[in-house]
Amino acid sequence: MNNYRMKYGIICALIFSASIASARIGETLEQCTARYGEPLTCIGEMVLFRKNGLDTTVFFSQGKVECVAFRKVETDVAGRRIEIPGGERAVLLSENSSGWTISAPNIWVSGDGLLFAIKNPENALIIGTGEFINRINGKPGLMNLSYGQDDLSALRKKAEQGSAEAQCNLGRAYVLGKGVPQNYTEAVKWYRLAAEQGHADAQYFMGLAYSNGEEVTRDYKEAAKWWELAAEQGISKAQFNLGVAYDSGKGVPQDYKEAVRWFRPSAEQGYAKAQYNLGVAYDKGKGVPQDYKEAVKWYRLAAEKGIAEAQFNLGVVYYNGQGVQQDLAQAYAWVNLAVAQEYKNAKDARSIILNEMTPALIKVGRQLSREYAAKFGAN
Repeated sequence: MNNYRMKYGIICALIFSASIASARIGETLEQCTARYGEPLTCIGEMVLFRKNGLDTTVFFSQGKVECVAFRKVETDVAGRRIEIPGGERAVLLSENSSGWTISAPNIWVSGDGLLFAIKNPENALIIGTGEFINRINGKPGLMNLSYGQDDLSALRKKAEQGSAEAQCNLGRAYVLGKGVPQNYTEAVKWYRLAAEQGHADAQYFMGLAYSNGEEVTRDYKEAAKWWELAAEQGISKAQFNLGVAYDSGKGVPQDYKEAVRWFRPSAEQGYAKAQYNLGVAYDKGKGVPQDYKEAVKWYRLAAEKGIAEAQFNLGVVYYNGQGVQQDLAQAYAWVNLAVAQEYKNAKDARSIILNEMTPALIKVGRQLSREYAAKFGAN
């Protein structure tokens, strides 16, 4: 999956039958609402709709559809999701690409090698690039991959034969306790074998192991070494973590310019925490010349993904008129989102803003806050 990360980005769209209209990549929330009706719930970049017996989970990035996943609403007497019939699954696959082949039980790869499909234990079928599959791995109700004994035996055999991808996946299985007892020692063993072959995701996980001290002696220098290897291959979380290491001086000499150098590519890939940190760098002039307009740009991107700190800071810059025209209604709306996430000092800041607002402005601010909560909400 690793080979296609940087070149092709994230491509994912799901439908269950030709008669069901599905959201399209690049559509807006308004277009999705017109198709499915009002959403049941909005959590950050994820919006849930329900129509015609299907749960439709839509993921947005910068206001545009990035992925759509469908699951059956009906359950059997045991309370389990009803199985997706093979015919519907075939239609779903054919709508997204041609020439799918089975690479392992419940795992398919498209003929051009760009997309992967996995049917999870809850019978949702998820299609995306390796980057997307890795990014949602472990989120409740989406992946939570488990392996049957046949699956695990095949995976282990490939890992023992030297497949870096299988070694990394086996390590992940041990971390998550999927099909095997949770065992961080075994996880690190398999991650290391894959990482030493240059597998970028495994290198990232090795960095985490050393940073957290999971079955290895905590060593921030070693963590930074592995993250740099993964970062150079385009792993956004590794780029972010390496930036944090340079910002804090953990494992590497403290260097704000180097921190920004790594925050930027991670932020440009859409990683919200990196976008927030890049906003802080421009806001404070750490590693870059102070530039409030650039700070606002990156705060906004992170705030729209539900990052409470970014929502708070965006509200503050609107209050102070830094990089944007002062706008108390916008300031209230963004700070209020941070209050909803119980972000420190947000309540006090909201009170200060309210004290300077007219009743008419308060009405506008509250309307904006409701709109933003529906679109962006919590991370």
